[in-house]
Amino acid sequence: MEHASRKKQTRSLWNVIKLFPLCMLLGGLFLSAGYAFASTTEDTLISAKRPATSSTRGNNFWCRDCTAKKAVDGDTKTSWVSGYADRQWLQVDLGAGAVIHRVILTWGAAYAKAYQIQVSDNKKAWTSLYSTNSGKGGVEELTVSGKGRYIRLYVMAHGMFSGISLAEFQIYGVAGGLSVTPTTESTPVAGATPTAEATSTVEVTPTAGITPTAEVTPTVESTPTEESTPTVGITPTAEVTTTVGTTPTVGTTPTVGITPTAEVTPTVGITPTVGTTPIVATTPTAPAGWHIIWNDEFNGAVGTGPDGNKWVADVGGGGWGNQEREYYTKSDNAKQDGNGNLVIEARKENPANYQCWYGTCQYTSARLTTLDKFDFTYGRVEARIKIPSGQGIWPAIWMMGNNIASVGWPNNGEVDIFENIGREPSTVHGTVHGPGYSGANGIGGPYSLQSGKKFADDYHLFAVEWNANQIAFFVDGNKYFTVTKTTVEQHGRWAYDHPFYLLLNVAVGGTWPGDPDGSSTYPQKMYIDYIRVFQQG
Repeated sequence: MEHASRKKQTRSLWNVIKLFPLCMLLGGLFLSAGYAFASTTEDTLISAKRPATSSTRGNNFWCRDCTAKKAVDGDTKTSWVSGYADRQWLQVDLGAGAVIHRVILTWGAAYAKAYQIQVSDNKKAWTSLYSTNSGKGGVEELTVSGKGRYIRLYVMAHGMFSGISLAEFQIYGVAGGLSVTPTTESTPVAGATPTAEATSTVEVTPTAGITPTAEVTPTVESTPTEESTPTVGITPTAEVTTTVGTTPTVGTTPTVGITPTAEVTPTVGITPTVGTTPIVATTPTAPAGWHIIWNDEFNGAVGTGPDGNKWVADVGGGGWGNQEREYYTKSDNAKQDGNGNLVIEARKENPANYQCWYGTCQYTSARLTTLDKFDFTYGRVEARIKIPSGQGIWPAIWMMGNNIASVGWPNNGEVDIFENIGREPSTVHGTVHGPGYSGANGIGGPYSLQSGKKFADDYHLFAVEWNANQIAFFVDGNKYFTVTKTTVEQHGRWAYDHPFYLLLNVAVGGTWPGDPDGSSTYPQKMYIDYIRVFQQG
């Protein structure tokens, strides 16, 4: 039995040997087929040296021509550098529909904490392939799955105060795997100064009045509006998502060496009202030589919200370009009190699991704007307000150029009628921000109360007077600072010759005021007695 079995094993082995060439042939055919299949899905770098555009770019003494194309040039020693505001984007045109499998982000020291990878066939409808609120910087390799001609890195919040620095934006997949009808690039809107490699295309119609955050989504991960890429140093020049993006809330401490005017001359015809009792005025009186064109006296019933014909709410917790800590609600934090005031209330709470750029939000507040409701060119704005107080509190009333959706911040221009940070209870600041002089380089001056008085103790009248050649700032009728067109043009372009709209908010925390600490108490309330806009004649 053993012998027969051995003969059978020998015969079987011989049969296997005879079949070996056939197996090799079939295996080769299989491997060849497999190789051919793999070659159609092979991950190859498809973004190298492709056309790239961005929301902003750096171009100053330490970062020469840090444009979007530097992120796809294959050189990790060069980088795209954005402006410092949130809501930045970098977009690459892959040339044709592509199948995308992998993305590698090689960050510089300044990285994104919250961002999305998005794709589109037409630069109008975007699909998110990847989203995070906890970016760590360094080299991030992301496995994704999507198809499209255009791919975009959309930054919602920075990991640090400075702008984004991205050495390489590498896209891997199969190029030309789809048939996509190319979109026609539009010409940048007048007033924008695009970079050589960029064209402006408006992709998404912003929700009326929402600057820069999409309503509803707690994590504020909406699609930004694309703009041209003006060259304005390292400061943001097209941070538009206006509604998605992020327009910074007011500015930071101005450092441009502008000395406030020494004069303390009351404005002609203005008798400032200071005190703790709000004024209910149904028929506002215009200063001599002026006539009223818009006003809100806030005489609504107790518990009613702002007039929807005049105001809309910005909503979200994306940091607003300043790493603010609050989530701006749609209506819960701004109510009329029945005594002639609108009250904006900052609270330490999170009643609806709101999500902010740093995680679960800790504070709520309100930010109101007249965008698409009211704007004007030249005139006088005055607001009688009693501000809140405390470390981390940042109240303000300000104006923004209404062309923000086409030229971006700060090209549109910004005028901070007043802003206060809690650690300076006796001082307010009036500032302008524009191309070449924004953020910490804004042009402005302070006004301080004497004898230890605090702005939170009483109502004060804050005002600006704006014409084609200058903007003057007032507190209680005292003109404390004037910025002229001539002065501004020593730093950049005069961006105050077109319509502006109003904004009103109380921020909590941020890069300028700092975050709340153990001394901070809540709720904090800002009482607005009235806001009035006048023009001469």
